[in-house]
Amino acid sequence: MLPLAKESPASDPGLMARISEPAHAAVVQALAAKGLKEADMAAADLAVTLHGRSVPKVQTTDWGYKSGPNYGKRQVMSAERDIEVEHYDERTLTIEIFDNHTKQQVWSGAKSANTTGKLEAAKLQDAIRSVLASFPAGSKP
Repeated sequence: MLPLAKESPASDPGLMARISEPAHAAVVQALAAKGLKEADMAAADLAVTLHGRSVPKVQTTDWGYKSGPNYGKRQVMSAERDIEVEHYDERTLTIEIFDNHTKQQVWSGAKSANTTGKLEAAKLQDAIRSVLASFPAGSKP
């Protein structure tokens, strides 16, 4: 696997320290299940890269007007709008596999999710395993 980035975004300065080893372990484990084993870069047939992207998003939903209090048989409508605002991150994980000798890409896979909060190592590992599940078993360039 190619080395993971050593820098983190300013919004999460500890990100790389927190996820690099669990990400590496998940890749090695998922590819070992496919019949591949980790090797030094010079001797490896394949090179693996991971790319992550997190884009902040805002979604608004206008549900129309709020209902006001009910006075007898008359319903009074409020002029106040019922608008829901949701903040989340659209996160995408892309895994690319290259022939280490020709440097040509031989496979790629991706997974996206809308989520909030810090990136958790366990969820990243699950995403890595999910993406690599579609990598053909025993693949060779």
